[in-house]
Amino acid sequence: MSQLKATRSELLRLKKRLQAARRGQELLQQKLDVLLIELSKYVREYVEQSKKVSFSLKEVYNTVLIIKAFSDQQSFHNFINLMRGALDAEVAFNSVMGISFPQIVISQKNSFVNFYSTVLNLYPTSEKIFSETEKVITALIKLIELQQIILALADAVRSTKIRVNSLKYYVIPSMERAILFISLRISEMEREEFYRIKKIKSKISKSEIPL
Repeated sequence: MSQLKATRSELLRLKKRLQAARRGQELLQQKLDVLLIELSKYVREYVEQSKKVSFSLKEVYNTVLIIKAFSDQQSFHNFINLMRGALDAEVAFNSVMGISFPQIVISQKNSFVNFYSTVLNLYPTSEKIFSETEKVITALIKLIELQQIILALADAVRSTKIRVNSLKYYVIPSMERAILFISLRISEMEREEFYRIKKIKSKISKSEIPL
């Protein structure tokens, strides 16, 4: 406080900064509220997507076990190799609330419908496993995307909250104390000046009294 200049120009400058800080806190609080709403929404979506993925993975896993059990080993290995190269992925970037995150688009490079019946000696349910696997992988990718969004939003919430709390509990109170200090100091200086002038006038008046 002792380093503050007790002048009206300094008081005016601090009042303008305080007004800007309060406005900044208000805007950041609004941003924080929206971020929390978005975060809550994506967390719910992630939970629902996790349930779907868990169920689909079990279905695909059980189907693959059946195919392996009722198919000859060479055909099954060929089947697995085909599945490995069946899908393609492209990575793009999207944003939520100005926060960038990767978006992965899955596409099927080749169609294998009925392929098992002409080339591979596989259990009949293997025909649908290609499309089911594609769905599962797409769902998993979606789950990863949601996870990335949640992590990015959580990081934005954390950093925004730090800024809000800094303004609310440190910057703004510090400015308010400084403004109060300068205001009191100016008032004190004005009183001192008033009494000094009054004393001078009193001395002048006494000196002007004729003997």
